[in-house]
Amino acid sequence: MNKRILILTILIIVGLFYWYEWRPSQIKKDCNQWALDKAKTSDTTYNREGYEGYFARCLREKGY
Repeated sequence: MNKRILILTILIIVGLFYWYEWRPSQIKKDCNQWALDKAKTSDTTYNREGYEGYFARCLREKGY
């Protein structure tokens, strides 16, 4: 019985960590890269206003 409670507690902690820490950081990382790619004007420059719009759009689409 104690093993089940321990396993359940560990699973809940891992699930909460994923949902509140890992998932948001991955969403931000993916959205940042996508927004940079979309806002590029040349190999080394990008449109800042375009980047901010794309980044916000991506976050909204992913529910963040």
